[in-house]
Amino acid sequence: MDGVMNSQQLRLLKTDGICPISEADIRILFGEPTLEQLQTRPHTGSGYFLSTAGIVTSLVWPAEFVGRPFLRVLCQGTWRPFFGCIRDQYGHLLCWDFVGTDLVSAESVISGWEADYHALSAWHVVAFCRPDLLGKDNRGVVGHVCYAYPVHLGLRHIQIHGVPRETEPVFRCDVPPPLLFIPPPRIRAVRCLESLEEALFYLPSRTNAYPE
Repeated sequence: MDGVMNSQQLRLLKTDGICPISEADIRILFGEPTLEQLQTRPHTGSGYFLSTAGIVTSLVWPAEFVGRPFLRVLCQGTWRPFFGCIRDQYGHLLCWDFVGTDLVSAESVISGWEADYHALSAWHVVAFCRPDLLGKDNRGVVGHVCYAYPVHLGLRHIQIHGVPRETEPVFRCDVPPPLLFIPPPRIRAVRCLESLEEALFYLPSRTNAYPE
């Protein structure tokens, strides 16, 4: 960076861990493709900044929301009206199930499909998403039939088949899944973000990270 950044920028980077940086400097330091990527989400008027914590150097800048209502909600204080209370797994392999169904519950409120948060049936998803895996995951407690599974694949099952509301607040492996009314599925698409960089792209404050 020496020879590109001026002495004041270098001093601020060393003392404060952050300094302003021009588009011309970004082009020289990181290349034209990086600058083009940054410009797909322009800054809000305050410019770009170089930030470092001593391990990773990042380009950061305030940017406009990408227009997705879900992201707007996540940046407005408490999430509880949309995600409900934290659900306890009690030793079951249910992370993927709870995350997936809670995302659907949140999206239902955010999109106006539901007026309030409603938990969705964890047992229904476990039982019908991959019935061939029931009781076969050796990471689970003896006697349990629950299993670990990718969140996005669970969401795709819900997208196709739907999911009913929860009737059993405490999940149990030793009871059959309840027979419940399944409303028509409302999820239009499921997108899996493959990397941290891709996830950071959608944050309202943009970050491009570079290992030092």
